Amino acid sequence: MQLVAMFFASVFGSIFAVLVRHFSHKAAMAVVITALVLTVTTVFYITVKMLVNGVTQLITNDYLLMAFWALWPDNADICISAIFASDVAAFVYRYKLRVIAMISSAS
Repeated sequence: MQLVAMFFASVFGSIFAVLVRHFSHKAAMAVVITALVLTVTTVFYITVKMLVNGVTQLITNDYLLMAFWALWPDNADICISAIFASDVAAFVYRYKLRVIAMISSAS
């Protein structure tokens, strides 16, 4: 009876190890891709904020500055960053589709 229990434990243990290895690899790749998208979006957001602050520092005329802020809404940098983030996410999606197509055609 003890041998049967050891046999089942080793079989189910190896199956579980294979599943954990497979899904942990996929989870790690998802975390890496998510971190990459967030990093790129954050860097782009900070760059836009710095560019806007640089432009406003160069404008010395108060009327031109008021016109600039009238044309540039408060949430414009957030909107631009959201557009950029969706573009990066679409690129990652298309890239993963191409990888899946290449893997399936190679099999």
